[in-house]
Amino acid sequence: KMKVYLHFENKGPRPSFTLKVLLAPDDMRTIASLCNIFQAKYSRKHPSTQPPLQSLRCFLGASRKSLDDASLAVCVLADGQDVFLEEERAVFKCQRMGCDAQYYADENEDVSACKFHPDPPVFHDGKKFWGCCQQESYDFSLFMDIPGCALGCHSTEPPPRPSLQEIESADPNTLSIKIDIVKQLKEGCLRCSQGFFCSDHNEIVEGDLKVELTSKIVEEVYVVPVDPDLEQLCRNKGCGNKFTERENTEKACNFHPGPAVFHERKKGWGCCDKKSFDFDEFLSFPPCTWGRHNSVET
Repeated sequence: KMKVYLHFENKGPRPSFTLKVLLAPDDMRTIASLCNIFQAKYSRKHPSTQPPLQSLRCFLGASRKSLDDASLAVCVLADGQDVFLEEERAVFKCQRMGCDAQYYADENEDVSACKFHPDPPVFHDGKKFWGCCQQESYDFSLFMDIPGCALGCHSTEPPPRPSLQEIESADPNTLSIKIDIVKQLKEGCLRCSQGFFCSDHNEIVEGDLKVELTSKIVEEVYVVPVDPDLEQLCRNKGCGNKFTERENTEKACNFHPGPAVFHERKKGWGCCDKKSFDFDEFLSFPPCTWGRHNSVET
């Protein structure tokens, strides 16, 4: 039988280990089989090492020639051959806001390695600030350079994203902030995935919010008063006319079903695409929807 020596010489926290394997001339084990044997022996020798060894790559000594996993060991190795094993460790990217570092899972024990922001950013009236430390800037580049205010281990868990129910139940006076929260639901680009303002997707986000909030308002059940001739004041945005339920029809009221949107000094309605930086012009925008008068404020 011929002898081959499998060496795992790790420069990281894992202990090194050498295993001698005997191969008969008719041995049908492959290089991959030898790696599996080494992994099992290593786990028994060092049971406290976590995570277990995985994805080992085999290569010959000084030449560092890689060995094909499917090759028969007796065909590619000589008696007394030294075979070196190297772990192909997966590199993870930290998902905490403000970090974005890359790391190995078995080296993620330092509780001060990750400097991040635990709370999401807030964008309001052109000002950008972090909800956790209140550090702010009007310049996006300077805002991105604000260091994290909390320390911890790196994490592959993305920051929690608010549900549409949480957004709809928030104070309607903070609609501009809600738009920025919805932006965190967008994926596909670095800024959106980190919860930052993205000019490429801003209009899309506002459109999504418009559909959600508008559909919620349209689905409201209108309360029919007991007296059909009782004069009431319509509370629909953009209307304000008086009406009686007897005269109330599906075409009686011209109004804005969506909320008013104030974002980055821009003013508009969530139901139509008209926007303006001038407040008087914003107030002059004609209503975009016909429907029933409503005495209940939405």
